[in-house]
Amino acid sequence: HILDFGQDAMLDTFENLEKHGILYTGAGRDLYSASKPVYINKNGIRFAFIASSRVIPFTTWVAGAKKPGVATTYDPARTRAEIAKARKQAEVVVVYVHWGEETKEEPLEYQKKMARLYIDEGADIVVGSHPHVLQGLEFYKGKIVAYSLGNFVFGNSQRDAMVLNVKFKEGKLDEVLV
Repeated sequence: HILDFGQDAMLDTFENLEKHGILYTGAGRDLYSASKPVYINKNGIRFAFIASSRVIPFTTWVAGAKKPGVATTYDPARTRAEIAKARKQAEVVVVYVHWGEETKEEPLEYQKKMARLYIDEGADIVVGSHPHVLQGLEFYKGKIVAYSLGNFVFGNSQRDAMVLNVKFKEGKLDEVLV
């Protein structure tokens, strides 16, 4: 919901995040910056984080070549290309996707298809948001998909949520705790 209060507020958010050294992905001053992965080194492992949306309320929110906005993945080709590039630079690739249908407790078929495409392309973890309810976990080719982790705080009556704690050892998935 980075654009709920308009483009100026979004750009303000970017400035404040940058001022305080907080990394972000999934939205940016143009499509390049919105879709660019963030890299973090932790305990000798290089992680890449990519974020994209498959649900936006207005087409005006989509980032363009010279237009601020959100990276989208209605067509998964761009996200897949980002995953492939990130895979060459990181041992672990994490993809966050804003997708699904609000309050629907089962992932939609397109979510399953996209999650598997992203893992086939090189993602190690796919984490979804937007449904505001739990949608379950799936292991696919030894990688994990969390379709929706629910909400700790939201205006609906559903309060179930989970924290996904994933441990890696030598760049490989070692343990998953929820």
